[in-house]
Amino acid sequence: MKKRLQSLALLAGLAGLAYGLTLLGLERGHLQPAAAAALIAAAILSLWFRKTRRFLATLILGMAWFFASEQMQALGLQTLEGQGLWAAVFMLLPANWLLLLILPERKIASVGSVSFMAFAMMQFSIFSVLGPFWSLDMPPAQSIPGSDILTYGTHAVPAPAVLVLFLSAVPLFFREVLQPSFLHRTFVGLWLLLVMLYFQGASPYHGLSLAILSGIWISFSIVMESYQMSYMDELTEIPGRRALREDLQRCGPAFAAAMVDIDHFKKFNDTHGHDVGDDVLRLVASMLLKTDGAQAYRYGGEEFTLLFAGRELKAVREPLEAVREAIEKRTFVVRGSQRALKVTVSIGAAGRSGEHPDPMDVLKAADQALYKAKERGRNMVVLAGDRRRRSKTSNKEKKRPQRIKKK
Repeated sequence: MKKRLQSLALLAGLAGLAYGLTLLGLERGHLQPAAAAALIAAAILSLWFRKTRRFLATLILGMAWFFASEQMQALGLQTLEGQGLWAAVFMLLPANWLLLLILPERKIASVGSVSFMAFAMMQFSIFSVLGPFWSLDMPPAQSIPGSDILTYGTHAVPAPAVLVLFLSAVPLFFREVLQPSFLHRTFVGLWLLLVMLYFQGASPYHGLSLAILSGIWISFSIVMESYQMSYMDELTEIPGRRALREDLQRCGPAFAAAMVDIDHFKKFNDTHGHDVGDDVLRLVASMLLKTDGAQAYRYGGEEFTLLFAGRELKAVREPLEAVREAIEKRTFVVRGSQRALKVTVSIGAAGRSGEHPDPMDVLKAADQALYKAKERGRNMVVLAGDRRRRSKTSNKEKKRPQRIKKK
């Protein structure tokens, strides 16, 4: 939900920028180079990160904005030819976006991708030739019953194009709700920008300003998806180890870190399968996110890290005990059965000090404290230097094998 709200906030910002860009273009005539730069940047990013469907979407946008806008400016919107091209924009863009969502991700140079590019070029060529007949034979948008709100300032668009534009929202939003992804969010955002163009009215300048915003939006979605893959754990949807390492360097002079390990996690996988093990990881991650004053990270396997920025070690015992108890009291029901399982975690924590000045040293100390917690019976919190509750089977604390290496 948070990611969707961030995306909507960016779209709102782009919408506010559209009007300013339009005015800038009317005064300075810089919209065409800016639109070209935005779409070329989106195309390059798509090729670099091998996002074929977003590359094809950018190519279609380029055809629509530059081909249609140039022709519209030459022919004028009062002519049948100009109206036909304007209708083609609202007809072909959403139809091709839906087609791209259905098609699988392919290589850029594959037969399917090349065929799609040729098919898209053929569509705009046909509509440029048949534009006058399209506009002459088709009823205007205001002929749709109850369409007063849909025809604000855009009476040049025929009714079938308007219907395609607004009906295409159903599958686009449906896919995003059922299977949230940056790809689906990209096409939803492009649709919203196209609707904004519709309500702005028919103008080559509006088309070019929206081309700029569409290029920015596609580039943003690719960058954010790459960030997600690099810094976020796909299974638990919380930050991963790379994000932890970078955040450790920004913690300042006072911070504490805790290593969290799910007790007997291997038994969950061996007894109930990896799907149940994945559900346990998601459950624990969701509960660790609620730890007071801490940011949760997936360290690897069944281990997590909690980072307390600006806190001394002695101040983190209470929130760590609280989250440990919350996980212990939570009943986990195996999917497809009525069997309830209990999940517990062991936690070791350490803070920055003269003994551990380096952030990676703090993680190593927390890891050693975690080892002591597991040795003393699991399902407990042990702070670095804490000598309480020794194991009944050992009078000496064993040194844990070093697993965290200083980078």
